[in-house]
Amino acid sequence: MALTLWKPFGGISPLEREMDRLFNDFWTGGALDLPRTTWVPPLEVTENDDEFRVSMELPGVDEKDVEITFSDGLLSIRGEKKSQQESKDEMCYCSEVRYGSFERSLSVPANVSGEKISAKYKNGVLNIVLPKREEAKPRKVEIKTK
Repeated sequence: MALTLWKPFGGISPLEREMDRLFNDFWTGGALDLPRTTWVPPLEVTENDDEFRVSMELPGVDEKDVEITFSDGLLSIRGEKKSQQESKDEMCYCSEVRYGSFERSLSVPANVSGEKISAKYKNGVLNIVLPKREEAKPRKVEIKTK
């Protein structure tokens, strides 16, 4: 049993997203486009015998702007990357930096000990540890001869 990424809009194919991006770039001028409000930070999920680990890259996000919740087998990470624009009087000619709110949710297997989930944030990377319950960890069975 492993962590599975919850995709509320799973029916949208990569081709549909790319077509939307192309049409948006055409109508808005591409490189001079305003900063987008949709931002999906990348994450990585790994597993070993003792735990699952979730790492999420959040460069430029203050840890106070990140919230992690665990409820009914769903781990949710919400936050916001705020614009660094100094003044309303500034004119931005090009911005490839994404700003805005984000939310990622993962379905967590039943063998995770929810009360022992921990998180650390360092150098723009959020690391969440989801320990497995003791009874779910693999153990060696001794073979008796008599």
